[in-house]
Amino acid sequence: MLLPIGWQINRFVVWLYYLGRSLGIPDFVTIPMYEFGLNVLLFAAPAALASLLWSRIKWWGWPLLALGASLAVEIVQLVALPREFSFLDIVANTLGALIGAVALIRPSRRESAR
Repeated sequence: MLLPIGWQINRFVVWLYYLGRSLGIPDFVTIPMYEFGLNVLLFAAPAALASLLWSRIKWWGWPLLALGASLAVEIVQLVALPREFSFLDIVANTLGALIGAVALIRPSRRESAR
């Protein structure tokens, strides 16, 4: 995220794209869709783990934390690294944290979360 390795990340995403194509993923699934999905995954797993480890924090705290962290990372990438600011990365990261945090809410906690 903070390393100047945009080219290497791009090559990995392109490799995944062609791997997906060889496995039968339809043509309409584009490289930007892979990038978005990888950003979702990047935040979903840590948010799920964090929600288990720190169960006293409300589920909505994790997406807010991801939003702030993603915004900070994108600003650093824009100002200090040869990388681009991406609003879609912020959306994907926040969505990933939301999915991760909500996925592990126990049914009893879901009722109290409403």
